[in-house]
Amino acid sequence: MAWPMRGAAALMLLAAIGFARTTAAPPAAHLEPIGDPDPKDRQALVAVCGACHPVNLIDDNVRSYADWQETVRSMAERGAKGTDEQFERISNYLYLSLTALNVNEAAAEDIAAILGIPAASADAVVTRRETRKFASIADLATVAGVPSGQLEARKRRIGF
Repeated sequence: MAWPMRGAAALMLLAAIGFARTTAAPPAAHLEPIGDPDPKDRQALVAVCGACHPVNLIDDNVRSYADWQETVRSMAERGAKGTDEQFERISNYLYLSLTALNVNEAAAEDIAAILGIPAASADAVVTRRETRKFASIADLATVAGVPSGQLEARKRRIGF
């Protein structure tokens, strides 16, 4: 599933559970996450989630994006207060910073966004895994356009 559907799904989920906007602002424009979150994404996480929890509780976790969506939904049901834009930014942050990725199964769009690599490199990852699955970060780094330093920085989120 491509990221724009995830963002829209997250907003629809929040609306479905009765999330009320705290401002009269129009819905947030779609944010395009690629590689690293915007600093404003982290600020939204700190403002909304940090109101009840130490933020390191969040930063210490790596989960599937579906698990993160469930967590955000649950927190909204329990009264987490934020604007549509803040919840969209939180989703961006969780997706780009704390979402687990199995490179042998993930969609090219997710590979590109979470690893912070160009779409062409993500497509090359998908093509390569069709003939031989990846077994390690070093193996993944052999694909053109996939920098080993970037993988090293994201290694706790990369699975095979």
